[in-house]
Amino acid sequence: MRSTRWCLLSIVLITLGETHTSAININLNFNANDNQAQAFDPQNLGLHDLFSYAEGYYEDVFEDGGYTLTINYWYADLSDSLLGLLTGAVKSGDRIIEADIRIDTLNEGLPRDWFIDPTPGSDEEFVMQKTVWTDLSVNEKADFTTSGQVPDGIEVGYTGDAIQNGPAYGASDMLSVILHEIGHALNIASVASHENADGDYDMDPSFIFGADIAAKIATDGNNQPDAGHVASDTMLMCTGCLGNAARRLPTHADLFAMATSGGLSQLDVPRREFYGGITFDTDANWSGARSPDVDDDAYIRSAGLLTINSPEVMRSLHIIEDTELAIGSNTLHLSDRLVLDASSVFSPADLIVGPFGQVLTQDIEIYNGGRLRLAAARSTRPATCCWVTTAAAAAM
Repeated sequence: MRSTRWCLLSIVLITLGETHTSAININLNFNANDNQAQAFDPQNLGLHDLFSYAEGYYEDVFEDGGYTLTINYWYADLSDSLLGLLTGAVKSGDRIIEADIRIDTLNEGLPRDWFIDPTPGSDEEFVMQKTVWTDLSVNEKADFTTSGQVPDGIEVGYTGDAIQNGPAYGASDMLSVILHEIGHALNIASVASHENADGDYDMDPSFIFGADIAAKIATDGNNQPDAGHVASDTMLMCTGCLGNAARRLPTHADLFAMATSGGLSQLDVPRREFYGGITFDTDANWSGARSPDVDDDAYIRSAGLLTINSPEVMRSLHIIEDTELAIGSNTLHLSDRLVLDASSVFSPADLIVGPFGQVLTQDIEIYNGGRLRLAAARSTRPATCCWVTTAAAAAM
């Protein structure tokens, strides 16, 4: 490498954390009097842990203050076709403020085969896959919305099959069911007539780069509206889609619909997607109208050329086909990894590092012709570049 090009790529572990000053408040109330504990969870500890995780998950996403939701929960023998059930919704204005959630115990008289995840935040028992708008078939797009202006990168699915012969294989994932039922309590429900009376759940355009999108509501077996569910079978709030040996988590589309139905405006969604524009640092260009922070996995796909104009810190950055990201002389801190994934040499996935720019990361993964490019500059300093995986080094 010539001395006229220099770049510093280092491996560091970023331990910074983000703090939130406000959020919705979910109060959990275990109904011990009506609870029907079973041998699969005799002390109800798994039930408590998963509801507590789901509480924290949604409180981390929805950062508006002034909204308190009380959820009464317990085990009960439901219909064999039901894994969970929300009833008793109490509203204040357009928001549900209290609801009962029951989790099923028996299936055809035998204990329900549940996977009760001891580490719900890791998903390690599943092969998770992110689905965005461009991944959908024509029919799947028609089921999702009637809009014609959907951003390519809007996340409409985040699911994963259980690893074969792993602890979740063949079982129903209780975390998915709990997140789904709390999603009803967060205003994707039949009682949310202020939002679903027109046959869909709107999403605030400010969350989606100005796009006007609504998720179509589902229909039941009699072809009648099922206002508590959405028609898309890729989203968490679909109907009859929580099957065996799979995990289904809230998508951006689910969270945008919940927020809009509940009048919430401050979102911190996971797996942040870039929707449009020419600058990385502009909040409005990202899902939920917020650019990535230290806790985020960020995705940029089919974005053309864009720039970073200030130092950035995040967990991981995925640059995916038809995208060139120039960081100039700024520092990009990634506590996990950098992924450069092009579909071909004619569809680049490039990170362009300026003469005094720095990329600090644990790992670099380069696929299908992705490139790490060093911008030329006059300098008497020696070139220092870089630590990469073997596969990445071969691609540079």
